[in-house]
Amino acid sequence: MRILLVWDYDRIDLTHPIVDSLKNAELVFLYKYDKVVLDEKYPYQIFYWNNYSNPYQIIAAAKPDKIVFMEVETFHQVALNIAALNSGIITYRLEHGIKAPFKSYSIYTAGIKKSGKSSAGTVVKGKSSLGTLLFYLSSFRLRNLSSAYKFLKFIYTRSRQGINEGLLHCKFDLRKTSRYIDFTPFNSRFTMERDSPRTESYLYIGNPYFDKYFRYINSVSATEVQEGKYYLLIDSAFVEDQMSNMDIETLLQFYAKLNNYCKSKNARLKIKLHPLSYGAGYLLNDPNIDYLKEVNVIQEILNSAGCFHSHFSTLTPLAMYYKPCILFNAYPVFNIDIIEAKLITVVDFFTFNMDDIVFADLDDRGKQVILDHYLYATDGKACERLTKILMN
Repeated sequence: MRILLVWDYDRIDLTHPIVDSLKNAELVFLYKYDKVVLDEKYPYQIFYWNNYSNPYQIIAAAKPDKIVFMEVETFHQVALNIAALNSGIITYRLEHGIKAPFKSYSIYTAGIKKSGKSSAGTVVKGKSSLGTLLFYLSSFRLRNLSSAYKFLKFIYTRSRQGINEGLLHCKFDLRKTSRYIDFTPFNSRFTMERDSPRTESYLYIGNPYFDKYFRYINSVSATEVQEGKYYLLIDSAFVEDQMSNMDIETLLQFYAKLNNYCKSKNARLKIKLHPLSYGAGYLLNDPNIDYLKEVNVIQEILNSAGCFHSHFSTLTPLAMYYKPCILFNAYPVFNIDIIEAKLITVVDFFTFNMDDIVFADLDDRGKQVILDHYLYATDGKACERLTKILMN
């Protein structure tokens, strides 16, 4: 089985579970527009968009039996999906993170446009507008004639209205993958609203990024979990992600306030940095703060006195399931679900004081909500389920 992964292979945290699931497959990658020197460290065959003038050339070069997309939203990605479907190749959109409701992203994008700020862009610059257009148009075949109007309309909606609104207002079958693999039905609301695929197109597996954590939890006894004298912040890449546009001073003030709370409890502050922040040179220098990178995160969670979250990220529901947590609400539009669920204390990121930090254990109802919405199962077998789907 030869599988083409249209995937950010630089994010080892997002790639490793997939590679681990597909040990018996031949994997090749496509993500960037042009080669960069660092790509030479990877043991995979890697293809680049700009080396090809149409998506059928990519298929001819990569020779995939199946294609797995991280996302299908750019003209290049949609064109490759169309070419694959025309070529009889099954395509999948594999979820890679916990999603807020689709409206959250639309509202946020609208705010970015209104403020004049820039949103996150592609890691490596792509082709010119004309080259991109020709690449997209080259995917069309006579057999696609019934979709011609929406195929052409997509050029306008995607270009003029941006990714989210463009996709929402121009849905057509050629833009949808054959199957959608997601963590839970609740998490799939995002693509259901944006793409409107058939319900039977969805396959649910749980979160493959949690398998190693559940295996660890299921292997340790209660006596091995020793609560340490520290609180753990599972941080977000607010400075690096180019979406939040948070200034460094504001972030460091947040760190300092959390650290003061920890000191008042005779505890340390541990900050699990987001992978995008591993190289940050601006971090607050304080002997009471430990910055964590490549660590056993679930062990740090279980041994903490409680967890702080500055954003409802992938690790948040996992931490909530096992430890009392506090969410510091920096961007409410992305925290709608957790605010409405009223499962943990939510305080304002910018204005909170120490008295606002009140931890409480999650009750059985709350745990069931977390399980249903975000975890699916705690057996650590999401990768096994993914293997059965993609290797079938």
